[in-house]
Amino acid sequence: MKEKILFLTAYVPNKAAAGEKNTMIMLNDLASCYDVDLIYVCNFPFVHPTFSIRFNWLILRRVRDLLKMNHCKVVIFNHSNMFLYGRYIDKRIPKILLCHDVIAQRVLRSSSYLMQKICIFSERMSLNLPNAHIFSFSQKDCDLIKQIYHKETNLCLDYIDEQIINKSPDKVEDYFTMFGDWRRKENAEGALWFINTVGPLLRKKVHIKIIGRGFPNKDVKNIVPNLNLDILGFVDDPYKILSQSKALISPLFTGAGIKVKVIEALACGIPVIGTDIAFE
Repeated sequence: MKEKILFLTAYVPNKAAAGEKNTMIMLNDLASCYDVDLIYVCNFPFVHPTFSIRFNWLILRRVRDLLKMNHCKVVIFNHSNMFLYGRYIDKRIPKILLCHDVIAQRVLRSSSYLMQKICIFSERMSLNLPNAHIFSFSQKDCDLIKQIYHKETNLCLDYIDEQIINKSPDKVEDYFTMFGDWRRKENAEGALWFINTVGPLLRKKVHIKIIGRGFPNKDVKNIVPNLNLDILGFVDDPYKILSQSKALISPLFTGAGIKVKVIEALACGIPVIGTDIAFE
């Protein structure tokens, strides 16, 4: 009989976004060895990444009931805004905290001084859980957590979709790609900046295929003569399109954590044109 674990995640595991897709792959991997109980939060959108935003007393009661009923070996908290639940469960239960980014870095780039202080205090409290082991997906974030919060963090490599492994740039078509979940503010703002600011400076025709749900095409200010935008929306297998493009364009000015789309583009064998933040 398989041992039981409880997995809490802030987003619904699905194929439409890189982070959520990798969560789905992780769950399938865990399920090969463990009996996994999954709890996810699907309230969207949220205004700001403070830690109370996805906290719900009914969910906490469900978590406690599952732990009592199933005697789970460990609880995995996926994403920083789920860590708060760990403060209200049995201290003896081992906890794994999966940090996809460091909230302190995110808010330092985009928020007011007061909000920065609130979020840093909240993140410190959330990371300071008894019997907890912290993992992050980049050495940079491990170092940040050590520097800001004085907590040891383990490096954990992220998953790569099998579809990517089977793709190779056997031919290069005459287009570029932009790829992401455009409902995320940092993704949409960067793409719109590129289209509205860089687009008018182009001297030759450039074709860009935009992959991902929720692209805000209504916010494209003007028709750019030399920019041909092909907005594809969600694509079941985006990696063929990605692997045959000239490059991924990834202009990011805010946000934190690793950029899975950049890793996926490089794994597909194509170059990436991006800002410093895109390559963190």
